[in-house]
Amino acid sequence: MNINKASLLTALMAVSLLPLTADQALAQRGRPNISRVEIIVREIGSREELGRVGPGGVITLPDGARVRLLMAAYPSGTGERPIYPQTEFTDLARGGTRIVRSTEENSTADLEIIRSRDNRKRSETLRYEIKEDWVPAKLRTGSFRIDVGPPTLNGGQIADSRARALTRALYQGILLREPDRGADPTIDSIERGGYPALVRAAVAIADSDESRIRLYEREGICNEKRLLAIYKNLLGVNADQIERRQWDSDLKRMSSGEITRVVSDIVNSDRFRTRHNIAVARY
Repeated sequence: MNINKASLLTALMAVSLLPLTADQALAQRGRPNISRVEIIVREIGSREELGRVGPGGVITLPDGARVRLLMAAYPSGTGERPIYPQTEFTDLARGGTRIVRSTEENSTADLEIIRSRDNRKRSETLRYEIKEDWVPAKLRTGSFRIDVGPPTLNGGQIADSRARALTRALYQGILLREPDRGADPTIDSIERGGYPALVRAAVAIADSDESRIRLYEREGICNEKRLLAIYKNLLGVNADQIERRQWDSDLKRMSSGEITRVVSDIVNSDRFRTRHNIAVARY
């Protein structure tokens, strides 16, 4: 087949003169093509992820919670590796929540949900504004809603994101690993049954064959390491903060095979409930 070289050159020149799309322009400048944004919500103390919410979305958090908001922007075609643009968060209601620290330069804000006197359910709306022009204009501003629930897990349902975070703390503390698909029934039971179900789940995990037998097949696992993990993940206590008397007592009980009692006492403690924002009604 004969190709007219002059015609081909003319066609290529015509294509090269076509205006660039916005995505092509960003690509030529070495800038990411952002396809979506979302806000990652983490507990401040433990840094556990409590959930994610997109523009116009809703996330449920307990009354009195203190969380960190982190803006994440996702380039198309790069999987789930986000970029964190400079972002300003604003409380539109200016009453039900308080932004106690905002760092626009690294896309975060620390948010306190002001505890109500009557523990009534309510919604709070927050606005965000991304300051980076490499994020498409349509994604730079928006808002999301926080549904505020009572600060208690004393029975009653709790948010799925919170149940997942609590289950993750149990698995990391007791089994020294991340939850897998086998943890789904535990998440469901905590979501439906609240704090009593959480206590039962913690004891069941501690009494499982994995906890009592199979875990010790892993190299380097000993009762001292397990107890450190329990203190860290369930109480937020590191090695420098452990009381020697309590450590000796708990380690002795674990060495005697009483790990369920150790876990039960910790999960039933005021310190555990305070760390995880759990208020139990007193009658």
